[in-house]
Amino acid sequence: MQEFAAFARARDVADRRKEPFELPYAIDGDWVGGLTIKLIFNKLDRWSKALKYMATDLKWALKWVIAANDGALAASLSGGGSASRAGSVAGSSVMGGAH
Repeated sequence: MQEFAAFARARDVADRRKEPFELPYAIDGDWVGGLTIKLIFNKLDRWSKALKYMATDLKWALKWVIAANDGALAASLSGGGSASRAGSVAGSSVMGGAH
């Protein structure tokens, strides 16, 4: 997840977005928002809160991916090169095309 966040942020910086991607809860190893996601030696409420933070980070990452793919879709619809090929390959496997 840390690697994804770094990638998304670098891409946003390269695209000169006003607000580059940043996870709402910092991740450091098995710690999310200052809480560990390990169940062993952890209280149930703190563990649950850590997992809630992780789920929130995942939602933010998914939102970023969807927004990034909407841009790729728009580029492919306007004749934008490789994005249209990737979309057609993905579409054929999802729609039951040849495998």
